[in-house]
Amino acid sequence: MRPGPIRLILRIAYFLPLLPLLPLPYWIGTKPGAQRRLIRNLDDVTNALISGKPVWMAGDLRPVKCAWMMRMPAGKEVLIVGGSRAIRISADWFQPRSAYNAALFAGSLEDIVSTVQLFLETGKLPRAIIFELNPTLTRLSSQSAGGPLEAYLSHALMRYRLVPSREILHDLYSWQELDWAVRPWPAPVWSLSSEIKDSILVLPDGTATNAPENPNPAPRDVEAAVAAMLRDPDVSYLRWRTQPRPSEFNLKLLGRLLDDLQLHGVQVVVLLIPLNPAVYDLYTQRGGYDETWIRREMEMRGIQIVGSYSPTRTHATDGDFVDDVHPRPALVRRLLRDAGIIQ
Repeated sequence: MRPGPIRLILRIAYFLPLLPLLPLPYWIGTKPGAQRRLIRNLDDVTNALISGKPVWMAGDLRPVKCAWMMRMPAGKEVLIVGGSRAIRISADWFQPRSAYNAALFAGSLEDIVSTVQLFLETGKLPRAIIFELNPTLTRLSSQSAGGPLEAYLSHALMRYRLVPSREILHDLYSWQELDWAVRPWPAPVWSLSSEIKDSILVLPDGTATNAPENPNPAPRDVEAAVAAMLRDPDVSYLRWRTQPRPSEFNLKLLGRLLDDLQLHGVQVVVLLIPLNPAVYDLYTQRGGYDETWIRREMEMRGIQIVGSYSPTRTHATDGDFVDDVHPRPALVRRLLRDAGIIQ
């Protein structure tokens, strides 16, 4: 072998002992003392939410929700996880049980695994989890990933003895993620008294809407907007909505998560929220929203499924939606009530 390649191999070998140290900042950053330092810039907004005040804020919800979950004095009986289709599920529906909505805009399986790990490490695992399941188990590829929850994902993958996929590995050990693990998180732009441009309205129970000025548009306006979207669909969005099956890694990760929850005695309820009838045939005929594999996986574990992606099976109409896939809260409440999950 020529000297050049030999020197290159030797230089790489010098760094091999450092590889086991890569996860170290992620472990340190989730210890109680480090947590208080990391989230100190979010004290004002989380204090407002803890005191029962709604807030308007701009940007990603992950830091605020993560900080609030870290500060939560005790666990809730019911935890809601998932994406934007579950983010308006109110804690009030579950009374007299306490509940918190940890769903996120652009939420993914990675976020859910991270959230469960956070509650496990802080001793706040709920008695029940309402798991809104996106059949792709991923974010839309154009949406940003990562943030303060990623440290908990690293812990969970180690516990599950799973080697991260290439995409997750890239997110976990990027400089951006290292920054989240060691430096105080930046405070969001937020307000108590007035709406902020492009704001999200966040309530103390974790529910949120990214259209606070008009959270319940008129059905005719929804119909017109969906029709316009179908005439000129975004290619990447349509490809994501019609992805036929999750990756093998995500299927394995989902299985480990469900087994983990059942091992800890947590009741899991999988929530399938229907699509707007105007788009159901388009998305399903292209391979999307296939719930066959979901029902098979849950049946194997004895996990209850509430609802269906099919608007026909759930008796959903165009008027039950605010766009092509996002339901009005009344539809989701009906599904949970009919299944006996809430009163």
